[in-house]
Amino acid sequence: MPTQDLVPLVPATAEPVSVEVGTLARPALTVAATLPMAEVEVALRDPALGALVVLDPRSPAAVGLLSRRRFGEVMTGRLGYGRAVLTRRPVREAADWHPLVVGPESTVVHVAGLAMARPQALLGEDVVVAGDAWGLVSTAVLVASVVDALVDASSHDPVTSVLSRARLLRTLREWCAAVTGTPNRVVAVLTRVEELDAVNAAGGHAAGDAVLRHIATGLVRLAPTGCQVGRIGSGELLTVGVLPDLPDERVGAVVESLRQRMAQAAQAPRTLTGRLSRIPWPRTLTVATTSLPGWAEPDLVVHDARLALGAARLGARPPLRRDADGRP
Repeated sequence: MPTQDLVPLVPATAEPVSVEVGTLARPALTVAATLPMAEVEVALRDPALGALVVLDPRSPAAVGLLSRRRFGEVMTGRLGYGRAVLTRRPVREAADWHPLVVGPESTVVHVAGLAMARPQALLGEDVVVAGDAWGLVSTAVLVASVVDALVDASSHDPVTSVLSRARLLRTLREWCAAVTGTPNRVVAVLTRVEELDAVNAAGGHAAGDAVLRHIATGLVRLAPTGCQVGRIGSGELLTVGVLPDLPDERVGAVVESLRQRMAQAAQAPRTLTGRLSRIPWPRTLTVATTSLPGWAEPDLVVHDARLALGAARLGARPPLRRDADGRP
């Protein structure tokens, strides 16, 4: 029986934070250095416009920036006569001709470091992003992007790139709460790589890591829509999802179909290269369990999967689910 598509209870995972600053830049309005300040004042009446990129046809390499803050300071003037003097003057006389300019391929982390290293008075100024089209990005956006990148990195296992244990368990808690009172069930598929220590001894820790990466990549590829895959132990990878409303008599067959599908990810590749060529492919076990409809506890979901794993080692048939009081 084909595996049912699992019910996605959370939005699709957002794309990882890009490492290129060009993806964060907003389009910039460019003006010629000869434009009168009076016309710049009209443009800056748009509250969404925080700064202008100023280009000088006489010097193509020169890039200027006129922010709303700098415009206000220049036009006010130290003695209050700046506006009267500068209204008819070209914008080149008010622009900052030494802004921070970076290429769109520059990394967010690098640009954020450059932006924060500027003098205190310039921290609020946008960074100019050069390219086929000019762009601007604020220091606040850069810092927020770095924070997001750190959070994203901490939520993924560094070896396999699947979700970390903490992040997967948080997802599992959310899904267990979401199925309460509904006809849906939480399903868990546990894949265990046995004798990982022997693999590491034969080919080094890099060989064991390569095995885990291969299996994790396969699990992500084979997991039905709505599933999440995470690493919860040294050689343990857990796939969790939510089954739709199914008759009791069909649940076992659907869960077994899912287990068989995910077990394919643990199969040895046809050709072993690099470090993997030096080791025998390790034995793996794949088990699956599911909760009752409308009731699931995250700790018990993981516990039951591990009970099923122990039973699989002994060749016994594990209990498929618990009753509403948490009893097998």
